[in-house]
Amino acid sequence: MKSAVPSGGAHAKPTKRMRVRPAQTEGGAEPGAGRPLPKWMYWMTLRSWITAVVAVGFIIWTYTAANDVITYYVDMSLLAAMSAMALNFLNGNAGLVSMGTATFQGCGAYLVVITGKWFTGSWNWPLALLLGTLAAGLVGFLIGIPSLRLHGLYLLFATLGLIEIGLYAFNWYDTKSGALSGTFVKRPRVGGFVLQSEKTWLLVLCVLLAIATWLIYNMVSGDPGRILAAVKSNENAASAMGIGVVSAKLRTFVTMAMLSGFGGAVAAYFLQSVGSDYYSFLLSVTFIAMVLVGGLSSVRGSIIGAFAITFLPLAVSTWLDTSILGPFQGYFHRHLGELQTVFYGALIVIFIFFFPGGFESLINLGKGRKRRRELEKLAEAADGASDAPASLAGPAPAVNASLAGAE
Repeated sequence: MKSAVPSGGAHAKPTKRMRVRPAQTEGGAEPGAGRPLPKWMYWMTLRSWITAVVAVGFIIWTYTAANDVITYYVDMSLLAAMSAMALNFLNGNAGLVSMGTATFQGCGAYLVVITGKWFTGSWNWPLALLLGTLAAGLVGFLIGIPSLRLHGLYLLFATLGLIEIGLYAFNWYDTKSGALSGTFVKRPRVGGFVLQSEKTWLLVLCVLLAIATWLIYNMVSGDPGRILAAVKSNENAASAMGIGVVSAKLRTFVTMAMLSGFGGAVAAYFLQSVGSDYYSFLLSVTFIAMVLVGGLSSVRGSIIGAFAITFLPLAVSTWLDTSILGPFQGYFHRHLGELQTVFYGALIVIFIFFFPGGFESLINLGKGRKRRRELEKLAEAADGASDAPASLAGPAPAVNASLAGAE
């Protein structure tokens, strides 16, 4: 008969998905110390609760009180956040540099166009989303096999070449189909309901972003994240431990491509237009700016960066309407689209030099100061222990003396 007490007795080691209450506090033993917290509280720290409350409140305000322009930009931010999180996972957690997000999004969008021509039923959109996601994953797999053995600038140049190949393919399709100014895409239909208004899209995109956030978070905190952390730290050591370095990178690259392709397919239905000019180098730079502005290796930072970069043209346009620029005001209005690259580049430079951790570092500023104070206290305690008499300091001085004698 098996014992009811698990192996290890009452002090059995908690599992990796279990957080245990501290055994003792400054005021003495804590009631219930040593008992595990519920699993749903494992990841909900105070900052997580604050972030969730702010996000839900903002979405409720947007749905009930915001005008159509603000709602449109919020929808675009939610769309961009899915691909930004995928790119941040690739760059921040895996340490891989990629500029191919625009091409992966284009693969998903053009599969929506092709599927709409092959299947004209009202339920063709689930198939289009699936095919667009798989097509982007296939392209990521094919480009990843030879490219992921490269490092640094060589991998960057390989993905830059992918942008040019994608632009050529998209231009070729537009020319052959006669859609030089873009292809119109019908909104998804479920029975008699058409996903038309920005308010309805807001709810749908919130659900999709929540699923993508859950997926990325579990990858970061689970085995894939730990494997990538080992690979990013030292590839040779990770390989010596039995980790398939190339296969781990390839899986991450394909996952990023599939998430970006899914985002591009959804964006095609939302924008109702697919054109080759949209999936250019500027789009990839936009996603890089989102990652750097939000903060590397941060899911929350990716979402914040997506909102910041997406709302930047609206903020600049509003500033131009209310500022005193004299004869230059009309020039900036006419060339606002061309100047987006300048704005993105300026933001990237500012955040790299002054806020290398992005908005996430500003959010965790108080946490970093608290950690610094704790380390200073530990250093002071260590210095006090080293200056203590031999009778109080324990065996450490004798060990040090023996080591000195050995030298």
